[in-house]
Amino acid sequence: MKSKTSLFNKTLFKKNVTRFWPIWVIYTGFLLVWIPFRMMTGVMMIPDTYYSATELEFRKLETILNVISGGVSPFVPFVYGIVAAIAVFSYLFTARNCNMIHALPVNRKELFVTNYISGLSFLVLPGILAFALSMIIAGVTNASVVGYVALAMVLVILEEIFFFSCGVFCCFLTGNMVAAGVYYAVCNFAYYCARCVFCFIVAQYGYGMSSIYSMIFDVTADEFLSPLLYMGNAVGIDYTYNSEYTAIESIKVLGLTTLLLYLLVAVLLVVISYVLYQRRQLECAGDVLAVRFLHPAFRWLIAFFGGVGFAFLIASLFGGTKGEFLVFIIFAAVLIAFAFFIAQMILAKSFRVFGKKKMLECAACVAVSALILIGIRMDIMGFEKKVPDSQLVEAVSVAENANLVTDDPNEIAALEEVQQLAINHKNEYRDYMYSRGDAETYTLNYTYYLTDGSTLMRSYDLPLTEEYLNDKDQAIGRYNELMKESDMYARAVLCENYDEVKATGGTIEHAYVDGTGEGKVKTTTLTGGEAQILYDAVKEDLLAGNMPYGPGAQIAGNTNIYYDNLTLNLTADEIDYMYEVLPEEVAYSDGVSWLSDSVVDETNGVTTAECYIYISDTCKNTIDALVELGLIKDADDLIYDTEFYEMTE
Repeated sequence: MKSKTSLFNKTLFKKNVTRFWPIWVIYTGFLLVWIPFRMMTGVMMIPDTYYSATELEFRKLETILNVISGGVSPFVPFVYGIVAAIAVFSYLFTARNCNMIHALPVNRKELFVTNYISGLSFLVLPGILAFALSMIIAGVTNASVVGYVALAMVLVILEEIFFFSCGVFCCFLTGNMVAAGVYYAVCNFAYYCARCVFCFIVAQYGYGMSSIYSMIFDVTADEFLSPLLYMGNAVGIDYTYNSEYTAIESIKVLGLTTLLLYLLVAVLLVVISYVLYQRRQLECAGDVLAVRFLHPAFRWLIAFFGGVGFAFLIASLFGGTKGEFLVFIIFAAVLIAFAFFIAQMILAKSFRVFGKKKMLECAACVAVSALILIGIRMDIMGFEKKVPDSQLVEAVSVAENANLVTDDPNEIAALEEVQQLAINHKNEYRDYMYSRGDAETYTLNYTYYLTDGSTLMRSYDLPLTEEYLNDKDQAIGRYNELMKESDMYARAVLCENYDEVKATGGTIEHAYVDGTGEGKVKTTTLTGGEAQILYDAVKEDLLAGNMPYGPGAQIAGNTNIYYDNLTLNLTADEIDYMYEVLPEEVAYSDGVSWLSDSVVDETNGVTTAECYIYISDTCKNTIDALVELGLIKDADDLIYDTEFYEMTE
């Protein structure tokens, strides 16, 4: 008679539940406190007598949404996923337990299915219980939000399925409990860490790529390959308030599609895990990597990232020298070889690993790694040469002593010409930097905001001498010419619609020397007429390139700036800031302005703001206006900033 084949063993399931009870009891207790208990106490603590009925309903809804927003966080399922997986498959990690379990009259299919279901139940059932109680509390408080609590439960269950499946997969990669935890971390962070290493190298050794440092730790769409980080940003409950913050206008459940995609990945991982289990040799209990065909990948990955990472740290000590990259390559080759054999020792559990085949494989690993690093240096992927098509650029920000922002096609094209000149002269500019330890440079940081919503960032340290500044075929010379010909500084220092703005008042701080030779400061309040005259003069100087901004001011060492400075009160029906041409989501954070935040007078709709002006000895029109208004006698009446501070020390 043919024996019946079973996929599920009740006895084993009960054994897992009773043996590993601390896991599901602690997880259940945590979820009950974290979601329904917090929800109930939060709602109960809102004073009924303090708010009106409408306000009370709003506060309770807000409390419920806050609780379930925290409840869908993937970090707790991430931790418990690997804990539960290691627990139910712990017999794989010791030879004694492994042989004993597989000697029982239970086939591997039954073992796998039963252990998988029991481990998953440790996570899913507590989640269902916690959210079921939360739905009851939400239903009593505000029935309209029950559906969102139910969707939050679905999100958490999907997170639990993925992380547990990932943990199971990692358990079947190894015969070592600690290694299973390490592989689990690798599965969730490897891509992100690899991208960071790549970006560090490109930023350090690629020309114009140093701005990538600021993007290294950003979470982007390709972070899908780093599940925990991606879920942390993509999954949640998003809700918006009305303009008065007295009601919630919309509620959105984020990340359901993402988690359904991860569910497909989880299914694939479970299938692979089952196949690995069927082919698993019992003798691999205790091995760091139980899948033999992955041994070469293990050696190469440990060698490359371990060797390159430490070599990068060592080479950074030689930063700014011409031989820095050569030092990096030499140390990388040595450390890659060292890490290669360390990895092999871990796999073989022996120090006798220096066989001929492994020596040849190590040489190949070092050679391939060196080619990759040299390729990055030679920009074979074209990162350094990339200048976006101006038709695809929505706006560009060029950061120097402030962010100059434009969406004008002609100005974008002109700024791209400056960037292209910097790229064309990269070897010359590198030699300039290496040959002069204290070389004077002018840094331009480009941020392109592209029409597809992405950004492209580059940074260039340009040689700054009179010769370079006056040569229009050099990047700094072309940039200096562009700033003189355009009104970008006027739009940055004043405002985008500077011709429509009027000055209604302000102050001037004037430095002078009293009878004792001591430096003093006198503050004079300007009338509307005086302020308008000075505003017009400042505008003329900005348009003429006379103001102390840009590379010309830096090459002068800013020693020609006077202590005297102006504060002008500007008014208009509307004051437009330069950074407002940027995409809305980054306009305020990425934009910089010399203006204060504008204030709108509700009675007449007039907008006001303050503008701050520094004066140098090149500001001919502004100085003439100060003399004309009797605020100073002549230019000799002004004291340089450095001289004044020397007087007051």
